[in-house]
Amino acid sequence: MPKNIFLSHSHDNDDQLLAQALQEVIKECCPQGTEVFRSSDIQGKHTIAYGEDWYHRVTDELRKADAIIALITPASSLKPWVLYELGFAKGKGVELLYGIVAPSISQPDLGPLSQVQAAFFTRDGIHKVLRELAQFAGTQPVDSQLDSLTRSLLNRVTMPLTNISRSGIKRQEPLSSFLELGDRLLQSIDEILSTAESSDGVHGKIRRWTAAASLCSVAVPWIRLPLSQLYDAMVADDAKRLTTYCDELIQSFALVEQLTSVNPSPNLEDACSILRASLDDIRQNLSDVG
Repeated sequence: MPKNIFLSHSHDNDDQLLAQALQEVIKECCPQGTEVFRSSDIQGKHTIAYGEDWYHRVTDELRKADAIIALITPASSLKPWVLYELGFAKGKGVELLYGIVAPSISQPDLGPLSQVQAAFFTRDGIHKVLRELAQFAGTQPVDSQLDSLTRSLLNRVTMPLTNISRSGIKRQEPLSSFLELGDRLLQSIDEILSTAESSDGVHGKIRRWTAAASLCSVAVPWIRLPLSQLYDAMVADDAKRLTTYCDELIQSFALVEQLTSVNPSPNLEDACSILRASLDDIRQNLSDVG
C-alpha cells in the first residue's frame, strides 16, 4: 500500500529550496505511488490552493501521514508550526519520524526536537535517511542509486546550505521563547476566567475564554488561527463549527503538554491546564445544547 510522507519545514527561502530538493529525491528513491506533502509546494498536485483553509489542510495531511520528515535548521527550530507538526505526529504515533538536521545546528540546541530520530544533512546522513524511507515505503534500494541521488541532492543545495549555516551563526533567539509565559499573563488568564458570571450563556463563556486564551497565544502562536475561527463561529452562531474548533483547540493544548514535558514551563503548563478545563466545560455545554 502506498505511503504518505509529510515533509515539515520552515518557509524561509533557503529552507524551501532544501525542502523542494528533498521532496524530489524522496519521490525518486521510493516506490511509485508514494506521496510527499510539502506545504510550500505551489506546483505539485497537493498544492494548497489560494483561499483554502490551510490549517485544516495541514492537519488533514498530518492525520493521514505514515511518515514525517522534518528539515531542522536555525529557522525551522524556532518555528511554532514545525514544533506543532512534530508534536502532532508524535502524539498520533506516526510510524516513522525523522529529522534531517542542518550542519549548523547542534543536538543540545534542539529542545523538544532532540527526541526525534535525526541524521545530519551530510552524504552519510542523507544516504541513511533515503535508505530507511525507501525500505519503509516497500522497496529495497540499490546502493549505487542512493549514492547517485545523494550526490545530486548535495550538489543542488550547496548554496542554500551555505546560507543556512551562516544564518545559524547570527541567530540568537532561544527556542524556549515560544514556550514561556510571564507571571502577569498567567495571572490575567486566571482572573478573566475565575470572574465568570454564573448567568453567562455559552456565547458569553466563549467570549471570555477567547480573551483569556489570546494572552496564551504569546507563548503558543499556533492557536491564533483556530482561536480566530472559534470566535467567528460564535459570532455566526454556527454550533457545528463551534464544536469543531473547540476540539481543535483541545488538541492544541494537549500538544503543549507534550512539549512542556520535555522543556518544562510551569506558567505555561498552569495556563494550559486552566484554559483546557474551561474549554472542556464550554464543549460540554455545546453538546448539551446540541
